[in-house]
Amino acid sequence: MSLIRAGPRVLAETRTVPQEAEVLDEVKVVSRAGTWRTRLPGQPGSPRRTRLPLEDPAPPGGPGSPDNPAPPGGPGSPRRTRLPPEDPAPPGGPGSPRRTRLPLEDLAPAARRSDVCSFFSSSPDALDYTEKWLEDTVRHLRAGGGAAGAAGAAASCPPPLSPLHVHNQAYLLLLKWDHESVPFPETVLMDQVRFRQMQQEVERLVLLSSVLLLVSSSLGDELSSRPGLMENMKTTVSVLLEELHTPGFNLEEALLSIGHRVCEDLRGSGSSGSSGFSGFSEQGAELLRGRISACSRPENTVRQLMDSRVQVFLLGSLETRAPPPLPGGLAPVGRELQELAVRFSRLVNFNKLVFSPFYQRILQSLLRPGT
Repeated sequence: MSLIRAGPRVLAETRTVPQEAEVLDEVKVVSRAGTWRTRLPGQPGSPRRTRLPLEDPAPPGGPGSPDNPAPPGGPGSPRRTRLPPEDPAPPGGPGSPRRTRLPLEDLAPAARRSDVCSFFSSSPDALDYTEKWLEDTVRHLRAGGGAAGAAGAAASCPPPLSPLHVHNQAYLLLLKWDHESVPFPETVLMDQVRFRQMQQEVERLVLLSSVLLLVSSSLGDELSSRPGLMENMKTTVSVLLEELHTPGFNLEEALLSIGHRVCEDLRGSGSSGSSGFSGFSEQGAELLRGRISACSRPENTVRQLMDSRVQVFLLGSLETRAPPPLPGGLAPVGRELQELAVRFSRLVNFNKLVFSPFYQRILQSLLRPGT
């Protein structure tokens, strides 16, 4: 306790504190009248400035020391002032950053078109194979071919060809292309590998659906009593046709093996463990084996029928946005066919966007009245 004289009979009382933080101590002055006054810093008689500790110092080795750091919020840990979080601005509202969404679907065809436009424009013969491809398509359609050729041939006066229909039919011809001897069109040359893979998948689905159609027609109404039979047959035939396009594959021998395997399962002597059909005789099994083996020839009636139905389904996927209905006989391979149609339509639509100026010029020349 120390006394400071500040006028007659005035006593001041101060406190001595540890010198840790610089603060201003309050000086209490008592007058004769018994009133309280506070002496301002810097005035005569004001106390010296002392430092007050911010926190109680931690003992050596205790919490908060370098050897033993204090846990957050524990004794000896520094106090943290947590500011209230600001309310985030709603998306699209004031203060929110602007987001620019690039139209990638529109930029990709334009970028590729800019790459090939200069080359095709500078070379007059750069699209010879493309022109021949579209010209052969027009000639094929006028002769009554194509996926919808039967309907056009049945009509007494078929409607005139539209550029869109000719263009879609031209893409279907790529699924029957002879890649070994016929040059591929220039505008689809970058996607030749994809078209060839789809062509092989179409051929496999045509053979698979042909075999399943022959099996279902041989059994008739008895097939409804075995709901899982067609799925088992589909798995068996798919495995035997898995290496259809590998070198050295013999389609005739594969179909012979498929015929024997299918007939064994239907008669109940195969590895499937089924009891067999009582009405399926040896004569019926011999007939079914012969029909399945005949599917190895491209001119086989059943194989051509299923191929035309697959072509109609793929054409419908190009001309309509909604998935077209499955033609008859394709229900067992419907899932695989729909997946193929989605990939095929995406590839075709992208190619159209890239090379549409060139296709439009060629098709207008080919479909001009009088040509």
